[in-house]
Amino acid sequence: MSGLKKYGCILFLILLSLSLSGCGKSSDDVKTDTRAYTDSLGKELEIPKEPKKILALENVGELSALEVTPAGTNDYFLNIFKEALKDVASVGEFEPNLEAVIKLQPDLIIVADYIEPEQLEKLSKIAPTAVLKWNTSFAERLHNVAELIGKEQAETAWIAGYEVKKKAVQENLSPLVAKGETALLLKGNAKGLFMFSPIWFPGIYDLMGFAAPDAIKPLLEKDPYFAGEAISMEALAEYKVDRIFLRVDAASYQELIDSPLRNTPAFKNGHIYLLDETWDNADVKSLEIQTEKAVEVLKTNSAK
Repeated sequence: MSGLKKYGCILFLILLSLSLSGCGKSSDDVKTDTRAYTDSLGKELEIPKEPKKILALENVGELSALEVTPAGTNDYFLNIFKEALKDVASVGEFEPNLEAVIKLQPDLIIVADYIEPEQLEKLSKIAPTAVLKWNTSFAERLHNVAELIGKEQAETAWIAGYEVKKKAVQENLSPLVAKGETALLLKGNAKGLFMFSPIWFPGIYDLMGFAAPDAIKPLLEKDPYFAGEAISMEALAEYKVDRIFLRVDAASYQELIDSPLRNTPAFKNGHIYLLDETWDNADVKSLEIQTEKAVEVLKTNSAK
C-alpha cells in the first residue's frame, strides 16, 4: 500500500470513529424536552417539561393563579374569566369540539377525572392528556396543576399570599362574626333549594372561617364532596345555623325571604345573604376574587 493510500485509509477510519462517537452521544446524552408524569388515573404519560400550548378543559382558575394562560379552553371558562382570557381560543361550549382541538395543536391537555372515557380516548390521540383529581380541596387542586406544569414556586407564592389575605379578611370580620359561628350555603330558586359540601365553597368556610352546621355532618360522613342535596323549607327552619348564604336569582331571593325562611334564627338575626356569580366556583382564582368581596357581603348584603 502506498503512503498516500495508507494515510487516506487512516484518515477515513478516524472520521468514521468520530462519526460513530457523535451518534452515540446524541442518542444517550442529549436532553429531551419531555418528562414522565403519572396522572390521577395512574396512567403514565410523556408530557412537555415546559408546555407552551395548554388546552385546559378544567383547572383554568388554577392556571391563572400560577400566571399561566392556556392557549384554549371552553366557553364556560371564557365567560367566567372574560378579561383574563380575552385572547384565548374557544374549543366549544363545554364539551370540546374535536376539530377545534386539532386546529389548536395543543402540546398538553388538562381534564378532570369526571371526563367520559370515550372523550378522554379521543383527546389522548391529539395530545398528551393529563387527568387531574376533581373531588379535593382548592389547595390540592392548585398543587396538582403546579406539579403537572412545573410551577411549584408559583404555587408556594400564591398560598402564602392567600394566607395573608385570609388573615386580613377574618380580622375585618371579627367585630361581626363570633368564633365558631356556623353557615350554610344554598343554591337553587324559590321552588327548591340545595345544599353543598363546604369543600365547594372555600370562600365561605375557609376564607371567612365559618363552620359547617351539625345538621349536615351526617351528609359529610357519607360523602365529603356531596353536592345538590335537596332541603325543604320545613327542614331548614329546624336547622340550627347562624348564617345562611343564598345563591339564587333576585326574584327567588325576594320570594324566599317572605317564605318560612323568616322563621330561621339566621333571618331573625339579619344573617341571610344574597351572593352573586363570583361565589359559584371553587377554583383558586375565584377564591382570590372572593377575598375582595367577603367583608362587603357581610356588612351590606343581609336580609332584614
